[in-house]
Amino acid sequence: MPVQHCHRCAARVPVQGYPLPWCPRCGGALSAPVATAPWTTRWVAHVPPGAPVAASAPAPLGPTPRYHATPRWGLPSRPWVHPLTLAEGVAAPSDTVRARALAASARPLLVGAAVAFVAAAGAEAWRYGLLLRGRTELLGARTVALSDSVVVAAGVLAPVLAVISALVVALWLVRARHAAAEHAGRRDSRSTRAVLLGALLPVVNLGQAGVLVTELERSLGGGAGPSRLVRRWWAVFVLSGLLAALTWGWRLLGTAQAQADAVVLAGLSDLTAAVTAVLTLLVVLRCTERLGGAARPPRRRWVASVPAAARESA
Repeated sequence: MPVQHCHRCAARVPVQGYPLPWCPRCGGALSAPVATAPWTTRWVAHVPPGAPVAASAPAPLGPTPRYHATPRWGLPSRPWVHPLTLAEGVAAPSDTVRARALAASARPLLVGAAVAFVAAAGAEAWRYGLLLRGRTELLGARTVALSDSVVVAAGVLAPVLAVISALVVALWLVRARHAAAEHAGRRDSRSTRAVLLGALLPVVNLGQAGVLVTELERSLGGGAGPSRLVRRWWAVFVLSGLLAALTWGWRLLGTAQAQADAVVLAGLSDLTAAVTAVLTLLVVLRCTERLGGAARPPRRRWVASVPAAARESA
């Protein structure tokens, strides 16, 4: 009786009617029907000689370590220090250096604030001109919208630059007073908080800012009273504050004439603020120059003289 042999499991499958293609036992391929058993080959995989031995499973880590006290290792518990201050022979920047750096930062801010206030004054003048034209003719909607946009943009940019400049100048005033007191061999009579409040607090700074600058100028070798530049700056600073308060108060009135007058007051206030920014810059630069101890170059005076030969011949 012919049989079929499985090439996978070597099973003998009798042929019943027709040969089968697959082994009913393991699913392997069956040979053709034969009367004798054929040779079967079974592939067996072995590790080649010289092959590396597979690594064994890692050992367990064990329990999580616990500390009965605070570990002594870790980052040092001290504030961050600039690398330059850690080097041998290099000290932290002095108040004089910091005052000079703040003065250099205040220069572009004050110039920008002055330009912004001049632009705001020009925008207010344009608006007032449109108000005068609106009495006799109908204004275009685009012109009015453009004027309002310029006024709002300049009215926002100028105060922002003024506030930032005031903060930088107040910090400069603190450092300059400390440096001047250190050069004189004493301590500043006013605390940092008192100086900042006197320079930045509204209404109070109208009278206190000039006193603080006068004390700084006196400690730098000035006279008993404020110099001419400081007096002019102080007067314009007070006038600028009063005009700003008057402008805001005038705008609270609901009449049309009051609103027109407020435009004029706003333009004058912006021009005064621009002059204040310029004079503040001059005061900062002069005091910083005196703070550094740099002597001013002597003024050259040209004197007409006659040569000696001409005098003898005469």
